Amino acid sequence: NSLTSIPSDLGGLDKLNVFDISSNALNQLIPSELMNLADTLDILDLSANNLKRKIPSQFANFIERNTSVHLGENAKIEDPAPLQLCFLPNFDLANDATMCPPERNALKDFYESAKGQDWTNNTGWLDPYLSVCSWFGV
Repeated sequence: NSLTSIPSDLGGLDKLNVFDISSNALNQLIPSELMNLADTLDILDLSANNLKRKIPSQFANFIERNTSVHLGENAKIEDPAPLQLCFLPNFDLANDATMCPPERNALKDFYESAKGQDWTNNTGWLDPYLSVCSWFGV
């Protein structure tokens, strides 16, 4: 198709179940308007494009519907992926150690089981983008 951008009014399509614009020529940031589709999409496929910068942390909203999120083959997307997105079973980069570092995933599980929200100092813990080296006490 050779699409070069995602229309900004796309978020208003509240009946859309599958959005697949993989293998195009998209060369932009991932638009925040896509988050408006978190309640309707079953499949979001933006793979094999040229998307850039960080994956919006709001992509974690796709967990509620168990949406399949495909972002692979976008060389300019910055790592890591938002922490919660790494726990979406149908996220194609969940097993990518650069995008979803296994130690960060393990520390998230530890934080939750040790009631980290009640710790005296939990600075940085569960931040969607921070390296675990910046989490207090790690």
